[in-house]
Amino acid sequence: MTFVTETSAPLIEALQAFAPTSSKNTLKKWLKSKRVYVNEHMVENPTTLIKKGSKLSLGPKKEYFKAKIEILYEDKDLVVIYKPHGLLSVATDKEQTYTAHSLLKARTSDRKVYPVHRLDRDTSGVLMFAYTDYAKEQLKKQFEDHSIYREYRALILGHLEEKKGTWKSFLKENANFVVYECEECPEAMEAITNYEVLYETKKSSFVKFILETGKKNQIRVQAAHRGHPILGDKKYGPSSSPFEHISLHAYALHFVHPTSLKTMRFTYPYPKEFQKFLPPSPLDK
Repeated sequence: MTFVTETSAPLIEALQAFAPTSSKNTLKKWLKSKRVYVNEHMVENPTTLIKKGSKLSLGPKKEYFKAKIEILYEDKDLVVIYKPHGLLSVATDKEQTYTAHSLLKARTSDRKVYPVHRLDRDTSGVLMFAYTDYAKEQLKKQFEDHSIYREYRALILGHLEEKKGTWKSFLKENANFVVYECEECPEAMEAITNYEVLYETKKSSFVKFILETGKKNQIRVQAAHRGHPILGDKKYGPSSSPFEHISLHAYALHFVHPTSLKTMRFTYPYPKEFQKFLPPSPLDK
């Protein structure tokens, strides 16, 4: 549910207009539990001035694990979560237990959990798993035919000459698990990424990326190959960066539910550390 504010007011007053039957204590709990969004940005301070015409919305109740996973949506067929940076999506030879997949399996021991896509360890954002064989197969088909909408946000080094466009390349992984662009390499796989520059600082750019394909390290490799690596990317970027980890965030995921056939849309605000590189008043957007 979205509520458009009719007047400028402190957030707590805007919330009272949004939910007139809820007590002030309830509204404060919403803020404390980080459920309140203004123009898609999570806001916690009840005194924040909200401008007239702002979009106010309430996120779902969030369930936290030690790993700070958040359940954004769940039903008998699938679960959509927020995965923080630093957490693997699925197990590797070196790590079997501390992954989003393993934590979900431990939480739902009475049913299976199937990965249908992945995020890199240091990439934060929206991630989905299936609970049934049918849901898994249907969702994988959507990924394979590129009908699932996947939007990322990232901070890259420098400024792109073309502020909007499409990157097309062929990617291949070497024996050291490093992905690189190689047009003529056998078995190289096509990667297509649409991009749009949203904001520029003196030395960096905040960019929206929409995937048409979902190859390993796709955005990271394509950005680095063009001389604009993602800030904090120690694998493909410069050795020094203002970020301790990669500034790449899986911002949005849209798909058709495998059984209800409804279009499902999920977004998760980008991390707070992005804010110092962005306009000072993101609530005005």
